Amino acid sequence: IGQGGIPTPNVPMNLVAQLEAKKNEYGIKSVTPVLLSVRSSVSLDGQNFVFYTYPTAQPLKDLIPGVVAAQGRLLTPEDEGKLVAVIGSKAAENGGFKLGSDVRFNRRSFFKVVGILEPGGGFTDSFILVPLSTMQKAQNLEGRSSYIALKLEDPSSARTVAEQIKTEFKLEAQTQSDFLKIIDRAITPRF
Repeated sequence: IGQGGIPTPNVPMNLVAQLEAKKNEYGIKSVTPVLLSVRSSVSLDGQNFVFYTYPTAQPLKDLIPGVVAAQGRLLTPEDEGKLVAVIGSKAAENGGFKLGSDVRFNRRSFFKVVGILEPGGGFTDSFILVPLSTMQKAQNLEGRSSYIALKLEDPSSARTVAEQIKTEFKLEAQTQSDFLKIIDRAITPRF
């Protein structure tokens, strides 16, 4: 659930509680705020990196099934608020990042690499995963997210639930396939 287009951090976090209260009505298994930020690399390949942040109390495998750390580890609940990151294989290769490297987000925020993901051949290869509260603080965006990801009891009802939420909450609600198209546009180099 977001405001449409390229992800912008304008979804209020209080919407999480509102959606949690509607779990039974909409058949929602989990509600997860996500803050996304796209940064271009300084290399000549035009590679874009997606900083994908989520509350680390929720297992990453609930959001991105099949994700596995090739080196180091995945984020844990204890990482929330800390300056740590797990990097996709392509992001690590293109950025020259290794375990223990610092990833610069902006002039004042660096994240220590604690894990590198196994190549998956998908979007996560370009992701840099960071705890939600850490990124909110780095961007001065406390209380906001880009999207709220919903996991449904019945995934085949996604289109219907998206329409219901769009009507009730006056927000852009997208299915996972819609969301993946947006991510593809964000990370694909444009020359």
